[in-house]
Amino acid sequence: MSGPWERYAPTFDRAAALAETDKALNLPAGFSAAQIQVESGGKANARSPAGAMGLAQVMPATLASLSKRFGRELNPDDEKDAVDIHREVMRENLEKFKDPAKALMAYNGGWDPAKWGNPETSAYVGKVQAAMKGQQNPIMAAAGKAVNAVMPSAQATESGKPWERYAAPTSASAPTSQPAPA
Repeated sequence: MSGPWERYAPTFDRAAALAETDKALNLPAGFSAAQIQVESGGKANARSPAGAMGLAQVMPATLASLSKRFGRELNPDDEKDAVDIHREVMRENLEKFKDPAKALMAYNGGWDPAKWGNPETSAYVGKVQAAMKGQQNPIMAAAGKAVNAVMPSAQATESGKPWERYAAPTSASAPTSQPAPA
């Protein structure tokens, strides 16, 4: 059925689905969300120069293989499908390598550890770890992204803290008296 009530239908909750992936795969809370952030910047329709697609940045051959196993055509740009793709690939990687760091390297560089020495794959685990640390305060992280999107000049300050530019002066820097009227 369709009708005006469709607008009230529940929407897909990516954060909850990724948290469920962490639980299902026995990963630390925030692991999958951090990995997705590193993979695609959280953009459902992301494309890489190497041909990776969607939120989970799945390669075409992997997508075809997973679609066949799932018994349906998976859409890498659909958030639910992307989370399912990510979960299945990480499940396979964890089963094979028994270590989250190695599973991440396999996600990025494939199953052949001899190919993990390239700069991108070598840095991948650290990027995911850094993204996990950045999730510690998601409200501030989201606020920072919003400010940077609207005000690119707010990104760089001497202290590295863009919000300090707009802070009220402290008592040490505030004027102690008003200038005399002219």
